[in-house]
Amino acid sequence: MLQEKQQLTMLQKQQQHTGPVVYISHAGLEKKFLADTIYRTLVSRGVAESQIFLDDHSMRAGLFYPQSEQALASAKIGILLLSKDFVTREWPMRELHALLEKVVEQEPVELIPVFCQLTTADLKGEGLTQLYDTHDWGKSRRPAPDVEEQWRRDLQKLCAYQGHRLDQSRGFHGMLAADVAMLTLNLLEEKGLQVVVGRRAPQAFLRRYTDQLLGRDELVERIKIELLSKRALLLHGGAGVGKTSVGMEAAAQLEEQGHFSAGTFMVDFKGLRVADSFNPCDAVKAHIAVAMYMQLLQCEGGIQARDGALRAWEEQWGALLSWLSGLKRQGRKALLAFDDAEEAIPAGAAYDLASVLEELRQYETSTTLLVMSRENTGRYRSFGVLEVEPLTDGFAQALVSAGITMTDRDAQILSSYCGGNPLMLTGLASFMRRRPHRLQEVILAVQSHAELPLTGKSGFKVHVAQLIAWLNAFLDQHDKDSVAQLSTFPDSFSTSGAAAMLDSGIDAVVGAAGTGQKDVEDTLRRLCSLSILRRQFPNLLRPLDLPGGPRYTMPAIYRAAAHTFLTPEVETLAQQKFAQFVVSIASDLRKCRLDQGAFMLKPGLELLSSEQQNLQKLTRLIASDFSMFMTASWARKLNAPACELQAWRQLAEAEQLYIHALAINEKVLGPKHQSTATSLNDLGGLFQTQGKLAEAEPLYIRALAIREELLGPKHPDTASSLFGLASLLQAKGKLAEAEPLCRRALTIYEDVLGPMHPRTAQAISTLASLLTQQGNLAEAEPLYRRALAIMEAQASPHHPHVLMLREKHDSVLRKLEQCHEARRKQSWFTRAWQAITDPLDFNAAAEAQPADFTDDPPRKPPKRGEASASEALPADFTDDPPRKPPKRGELTDGEALPADFTDDPPRKPPKRGQLPDREALPADFTDDPPRKPPKRVGASDGAPVTSTRYIHTS
Repeated sequence: MLQEKQQLTMLQKQQQHTGPVVYISHAGLEKKFLADTIYRTLVSRGVAESQIFLDDHSMRAGLFYPQSEQALASAKIGILLLSKDFVTREWPMRELHALLEKVVEQEPVELIPVFCQLTTADLKGEGLTQLYDTHDWGKSRRPAPDVEEQWRRDLQKLCAYQGHRLDQSRGFHGMLAADVAMLTLNLLEEKGLQVVVGRRAPQAFLRRYTDQLLGRDELVERIKIELLSKRALLLHGGAGVGKTSVGMEAAAQLEEQGHFSAGTFMVDFKGLRVADSFNPCDAVKAHIAVAMYMQLLQCEGGIQARDGALRAWEEQWGALLSWLSGLKRQGRKALLAFDDAEEAIPAGAAYDLASVLEELRQYETSTTLLVMSRENTGRYRSFGVLEVEPLTDGFAQALVSAGITMTDRDAQILSSYCGGNPLMLTGLASFMRRRPHRLQEVILAVQSHAELPLTGKSGFKVHVAQLIAWLNAFLDQHDKDSVAQLSTFPDSFSTSGAAAMLDSGIDAVVGAAGTGQKDVEDTLRRLCSLSILRRQFPNLLRPLDLPGGPRYTMPAIYRAAAHTFLTPEVETLAQQKFAQFVVSIASDLRKCRLDQGAFMLKPGLELLSSEQQNLQKLTRLIASDFSMFMTASWARKLNAPACELQAWRQLAEAEQLYIHALAINEKVLGPKHQSTATSLNDLGGLFQTQGKLAEAEPLYIRALAIREELLGPKHPDTASSLFGLASLLQAKGKLAEAEPLCRRALTIYEDVLGPMHPRTAQAISTLASLLTQQGNLAEAEPLYRRALAIMEAQASPHHPHVLMLREKHDSVLRKLEQCHEARRKQSWFTRAWQAITDPLDFNAAAEAQPADFTDDPPRKPPKRGEASASEALPADFTDDPPRKPPKRGELTDGEALPADFTDDPPRKPPKRGQLPDREALPADFTDDPPRKPPKRVGASDGAPVTSTRYIHTS
């Protein structure tokens, strides 16, 4: 009876109390390390989720502040995760102030301050003043003096609070979270506010992410196959690529198919720490034991606690192993999933974690292990390995454009920027769904490689902040500096590019082996193992041998995080290194274009495509910080890649570099310097190639004037300007103006460079082309022949320039031959026509016939009205002897025909009016048997035919 009354009293208290009972206050990073673990532990021990308030776990649609204020008003227990960020941020301090006000007003509220890397001395007097003075406030401003004074008073009250207090002396977050949860459960029980919801099914501990699995069906199937076949799998990939999502989905599907009847359990290694009193192996076991014990205690078929919960981690570890042994006897199977396994690296327990998991593998008949990590390591020797790669373009574009109106091009730009990273794609999509009017602003920032115009509270910014903390924890100073400098590249970079950025020099990598090469390769390999970098073409046995070595890419989310490590001075130095490397690409492009022949065009095109983003960033970098490149040497350096880009028909990028080089020369050297004239001439040539003839002409004219004034009228550079202007005038159709300029340039080249120089051959070819266009083929042909002879002496017969000249020369020869034939025929027909118009002059007609028209000697024409006798024919016209012609009106009989005219014997001709019968035809004329002649229509047999109407009897 007494027990029933107590339960009734507890139920009445629960009904009277509405709203959350436990309020968890934190400041950002403590959420992942402690707050989430405390929340999951309380829920696993039977506390209803509606009784706990933890920002996004408890938020409904609407504003945060009103919901938070309502939760604070109803809270009976306040868990305060105190850190340096907590005591320097406005909203956590407002939450602390509200909870302290309830304590002052003697409301029934309990506070559980948890000191995270802080002590009470840090929150008092000089300690707090020093903390505020040394804190990096960043974009947030330091509070006003009156607000800061209020914060000091609240922290002083908290330090004087005589309630419960916990700190990190135990050494790792898992046990600290367990202690906080146990203390909270005891307080709830004392207040009669705990709601026990019965033991949970095993699968309730598994969280699925089905809304983020677009394009992952094939990968999920591969994970399922590996788990069933090898019983242990390492799933690795970069930040935000979706390791946990696909891993949990595969586990959930296997569980639904009946493979894991004992359930699927999750252990998160975030917050793993090794205290001085623990060795690393014991710390790992303690972390796993605490997390698993809390889940098994409230799980159907889990651990049965008879005398209360076990407190020591050694006892909890032993209970876990006993449970696994029981599964083997019962014939049941469980899956243990371990997330964020890379957290063991900064804790110094990476090898110890691998050793502990190998120990758990002895229960492989009843246990399957799934390890999810950003690190690709060989420490898990008996595990299968799968990489979670970024989404393909199609799925990435579908994910970033979900619920948003955008063009296919915009979706392609955003998906390419995110590199197929699902976390970035969903973050950008979420931001643009709320602010669709800022889509073009985001697109413009992506195209210019500027910082994205996102708010500080957007999901993307939050993920970047978390990644910054992760990089700070995982990387030493050398690797952190390396990642920061490599983030200058907008997309991919080669090994030589990495060496240039990391101050090892290009020769250290692409030349002989040395310490520089080893250092760079070791750094790149280490960063790849943590998924900070991804090597391109990793699965090809013999990847395309590009100049500069293998290529790497850094996901955009890592670039955004790593870029924050650059100080202004280091960023300027990194940009200069970047620019120096990009202009050095010109030598590789030239080598692919000239030295190796046509079979190297494909690597050249691949190199050009790979460095496209870097070349574009160089032009934007010069435009944004022009003063950094304001030297004459930079103008010369920019000219080299511009010339190569023009040769590879990348005209837009070449134009920008030429314009920048011209602007630098005019600013530094003056408008009438020789280098300025060179830039003018080069830019004019590019404009002519682009078809901008009106813009090119004043540049050529100006360059010619400067060179004539500085170098004189007989200098080869002057000839180059004359030659360029002549070719421009030729393109505009001003042939009469172009010819004297071209002849003048040719004369200068012949006098100064010699008659066998390639430039002389080029000028000769251009003059020949000009003359051909004017129709002067007779003068153009020897010029082409001369230019071809010069080029054949200078280059291979198969060189493109030689082949082109040979084709032009052959074309002119064909045109000349056609002209000669046309003139010959025109002359003969003209004389023949004159003879025809005067028919009495037969001698003129005979003379009009060309001599080569026949091989016979000339003959006199017959007289008017006189027939030609057969004797007048030449002797070789026929082999028969001469015959007299038949008389007028007399038919030629068969004997008069030549013997070789037919093989049949001679026949008499038919009489007039008599039709020849079938028998009169030659035997080989038809294969049909002889037939009688047709009958007349309506005539009787034997009657003569007198009409021309016939019918066929066959």
